[in-house]
Amino acid sequence: MACGLHHIYSPTFPPHIQEPLPASTDSVALLRSPTSQMEVADRIFTFWNTFVQDQIYAVVHGFAPALDERLEDIRTPLPRPLVEYEQNDIRLQDIDYLYKVFQSTQRQPNRAESTFASFVKSLALLRSARVALANRVDDLASVIATTQSFYRFLTGMTDSLTEGTNLMDRFLYSAIVCTQTALLQLFRATGTSGATEQVNIASSLADTLRSPYNEQLARGSQLITHCLKFAQAVLEQHRQQLVANRSSMGSKLADVEERISMLARVTTQDWY
Repeated sequence: MACGLHHIYSPTFPPHIQEPLPASTDSVALLRSPTSQMEVADRIFTFWNTFVQDQIYAVVHGFAPALDERLEDIRTPLPRPLVEYEQNDIRLQDIDYLYKVFQSTQRQPNRAESTFASFVKSLALLRSARVALANRVDDLASVIATTQSFYRFLTGMTDSLTEGTNLMDRFLYSAIVCTQTALLQLFRATGTSGATEQVNIASSLADTLRSPYNEQLARGSQLITHCLKFAQAVLEQHRQQLVANRSSMGSKLADVEERISMLARVTTQDWY
């Protein structure tokens, strides 16, 4: 934080700010001003990679993030695709900031954002859900609405991809899993009113593992494995309810058990 990497106001070189941003706390920056577009890019990616690793560690191990800056106060723009920095092709209309993901109306950039930026947003929403639940926020409707809005955006990203090796890169898949897990936790807090949504989300998460490629991604990520455990717990509870209500047994129970089995193949591996 002392380096000022969380307050990089412009991704362009020379720096230019498209719109006035809220005033931030003054701090002493330990870095000299950047001298090129790629140096600006290096600083942006350095900050967001640090942010991502900190958030993942906090989620997986249950600790508070070391970067305790309020998400709404981070003023470093989200990373654009690396090629845009290399070609000095950063356009002001594409600049996006993390705090905007919490706004009711989200402006989408003219050009597609990087999947890494989508992953950053999903981690922020997962953290927002955890904070809301820890603080026992009475009205979760706005948090749920914001998270659902972003999930619809992610769905649009996957719909635009064609079949092939680029169907789902690891950042996009991680973003989808994190966003759905945030919704899963939020609906779980609403009690019985969110029971159907919980089962639908947990089933959707399990179904992503029908792709061998996605299963491989999940096996290689502690974060995804941790998130999928929530889905597994929801479906196991749902299975108990189906067994108790014998009239509902049959193909529905078989589908639930199949999904639990798919999740268990990933969540039971030992990371240590």
